[in-house]
Amino acid sequence: GSLRASGEYSDLIITCGSEHFKVHKAIVCTRSGFFACALRFPGKESQENKIDLPEDEPHIIELMLQYIYEGDYGPLCGHVQNPSPPSNASPKSFFPHTCDYVPAGKVYCDEGRLCPHHDCTFNCGRGSFSCRNFICRKCHPTRDTPGSFLIHSKMYEVGERYDVFQLKELARKRFEIACRLHWSEPHFFEAAYFVFTATPENDVGLRDIVCSTICDHLSLTNETAFEELKEDVEGLGYALFQHLMKRGQEGGWLSK
Repeated sequence: GSLRASGEYSDLIITCGSEHFKVHKAIVCTRSGFFACALRFPGKESQENKIDLPEDEPHIIELMLQYIYEGDYGPLCGHVQNPSPPSNASPKSFFPHTCDYVPAGKVYCDEGRLCPHHDCTFNCGRGSFSCRNFICRKCHPTRDTPGSFLIHSKMYEVGERYDVFQLKELARKRFEIACRLHWSEPHFFEAAYFVFTATPENDVGLRDIVCSTICDHLSLTNETAFEELKEDVEGLGYALFQHLMKRGQEGGWLSK
């Protein structure tokens, strides 16, 4: 982080708008296929040791470079020092339970909150579930904010476009958590529009999360913003229909 901030011993400049980022080839080229290819062959970039990204937002490029150097991005995410326990007001049912197998079929316990890396099981002998009703400090994303939807979706997109090692997966996970926490915020529709207009149709990493969030909270379809989204985004209605059909088949209330 300090090496990136100071620019000491840098041998490459990345420009974006009015911003100039002094970086190190040995770092950015090993984490990004785009930068590696740009400098591998003779050309303006390799001769001048300068790469211009005129179409991008400087803030997003800065976050991308932060991830390349530190494996994380932004003040809205990351590890929290001395985190406080989650309050009782925290939204429930963020993550799926693991107690989903009972001889009679899929049955879930009625415990509200459970982290994805904690197990909950069905005790056959006692005929009851042994689950813990909590979200631990490790999993509770206290630093994420309602406005983070769009940041995570843009980080996902640049991760694909600049072939940044594992950035897409991190951004996808952060986007999913943001949707679970802040689905009722107006920023959700703004991010949904970006997802369906800036990512390829065959890249469903974020598209599936948007559809799942809307299907989980059908009250969103009553919003004016949803109607505007449906009009502006070609294929959204069909994507939602497919998502509902898949749920119906998996849940057994629609025949395959």
